[in-house]
Amino acid sequence: MISDLCLFMLFVHVIGDFQAQTRGMAEHKATGRGMLMHAGVLSLLSALAGVLIWLFGMPAGGAFFLVLTLLILHLMLDILKQWLTRFCRANLKDSLLFAADQLLHVLLIVLVVDVLFAPHAGLIMPLSRPLLKWMLLIALVTKPANICFKVIFERYQLNTGPDAAPNDLPEPGAGALIGSLERLLAALFFSLGQYAAVGLVFTAKSIARFRQIDENKRFAEYYLIGTLFSMLYVLLAYLLIFHAVA
Repeated sequence: MISDLCLFMLFVHVIGDFQAQTRGMAEHKATGRGMLMHAGVLSLLSALAGVLIWLFGMPAGGAFFLVLTLLILHLMLDILKQWLTRFCRANLKDSLLFAADQLLHVLLIVLVVDVLFAPHAGLIMPLSRPLLKWMLLIALVTKPANICFKVIFERYQLNTGPDAAPNDLPEPGAGALIGSLERLLAALFFSLGQYAAVGLVFTAKSIARFRQIDENKRFAEYYLIGTLFSMLYVLLAYLLIFHAVA
């Protein structure tokens, strides 16, 4: 079982690496300017997290070294990922690199917080454990899920170029927002044990898209992939956070 402090730092990581990172920052991350912007955002979040941990009761020195250690390790992993992307891209899939990068981030956070800083890991947080879990789950099933889908299923993306039919062009950001809302509703219904209601959410979405599904085979396939991915993602995230973590 990981500590409450570890849950909090995982939440901070998700905010820094996904929620607080704009599309422009992500696209320019390979450049020095983009990496500096990302480092600046992470530094601000780390400083805020350090202050909060100190207010929660951890000694100032311990809080400072904890967030500094995590910040340095995070930036080192990001630099390594950019190096691999630039020089080894031909031999590495973006999806594999993305998954490995995030897995290493999570493992390092758990290792640093619950092993290296074990004496402080038992810090009594003013935030209840269920609340911390919900914070992490909500942060995970929104923007990170959308990014994860785009990276893994990039080859199935719909044509949005100048030669695309007007009716095939989606409203910018609409799909991501719909996906986030459906996963939030699914997570809520999972927590209430209302599994049938989860099916109703996805059925309602299918009815709204029926005409496009019926007339456009490519859209139908892409829609089905996205829907199944959303269901699997939120289910695994919920089980991992509320059952595996304990």
